Amino acid sequence: MSNLYRYADLFSGLGAMRLAFRSQTCVFSSEIDDAARKMYLENFGELPSGDIMAFEPEAIPDHDILCAGTPCPSFSIAGRRAGFNDPRGELTLRTLDIIETKRPRAVLLENVKNLVTHDDGRTLAEITGRLRASGYTVHHRVFNALDWGLRQHRERIFIVGLLGETSWVWPWFKRSFPRQTLDDVIEPTANLDPTLRLSARAVVRHADAVVRSGLPLPVMTHENFAKHVSVKTYSMALRAKGSANAISINGQRRPSPRELLRLQGFPDDYRIVVPDSHVRRLAGNALPVPIARQIAKHMVSALLFQKLGNA
Repeated sequence: MSNLYRYADLFSGLGAMRLAFRSQTCVFSSEIDDAARKMYLENFGELPSGDIMAFEPEAIPDHDILCAGTPCPSFSIAGRRAGFNDPRGELTLRTLDIIETKRPRAVLLENVKNLVTHDDGRTLAEITGRLRASGYTVHHRVFNALDWGLRQHRERIFIVGLLGETSWVWPWFKRSFPRQTLDDVIEPTANLDPTLRLSARAVVRHADAVVRSGLPLPVMTHENFAKHVSVKTYSMALRAKGSANAISINGQRRPSPRELLRLQGFPDDYRIVVPDSHVRRLAGNALPVPIARQIAKHMVSALLFQKLGNA
């Protein structure tokens, strides 16, 4: 099923969707963040176009599949939740404009779980309603990265739109596939930058919580906005802002850039070419690769089934 379909990768970030659809042909990518564009170029040999708002929908190359992990602060609990009234919320509307203009055969959108309840469900209803009005059969579901083998509690909504009447079954996440342990995630401490160590004050809070938990190492700690520290055998959701200080390994140090990428399912041959601070931010914005990869496989299969049915 290689190279059967062309796809557009909007809000491409570090390239999780690119990894998911790697067997197909990317004809357009777009990303406004300079650090993300550098990482994308290094790993995929393509420099994404800049701000999608600078492109009229007609200017986007024709494609069969559109994938977009639209910016989430407009809808997230950690953000302002201004929805479409936020400039970042307008990017979702621009994505819908592109879909309505280019009419790809399939659409994959990703965002935060809170999109389901944002504005009492009216935001999600507008997105799915516009897709249905354009002729798409629409399905949406919230998945947790923990259920897909990653050691991160990260809940995200995935919206699939298929042009016309096309059968769809979500991939079943309880199939046997490699499941991470924290030992798979954690790098040897001796090889790491000493600046990753938490401040003395933070170590007291985090290390004390680890001792009180009674859990065997390795563990991860998470400090919420109220300074309460919880101890888990997995990471809480990475955030674009604050993850570096809120999450620790064994109550002693922050995760390294490589560890953050592993928590999102990026392979170890994914090259890092920007400063650590940028990786922390970009990893917090990324989407879990294993979920996107399985959905991508099912989308390609659905398109093939549709094609055979119309033959």
